[in-house]
Amino acid sequence: MVSSDPRSASFNELHVSGLRRLRDVSVAMRPLMVLIGANGVGKTSVLDVFSLLASAARGTLGETINAAGGLSALLTDGTANELGIRVSMSIQERPPLIYDLRIAPSGQGYQ
Repeated sequence: MVSSDPRSASFNELHVSGLRRLRDVSVAMRPLMVLIGANGVGKTSVLDVFSLLASAARGTLGETINAAGGLSALLTDGTANELGIRVSMSIQERPPLIYDLRIAPSGQGYQ
């Protein structure tokens, strides 16, 4: 993304682990992304990642996880002990920003 606005930002890379079909996936981001694939390969899960990130920024992550059926409904069946999302962003005239979100079961809840 090129802009004269010094506050403009763009995603560079998205890494997701333990979210449904996205066991361990890294995607280089571009200004225009198109998701194509067969049913059940993770297209909707990629969109869910951005929903989770947005709810974390709003302070409503717990509500979003509960609405999805709880953390166990989001984790990759039988292989994931935590859900991990990492996104890197370029921000003009600033160092890159890396946001790392990890959510793991803890007792009856998660941390």
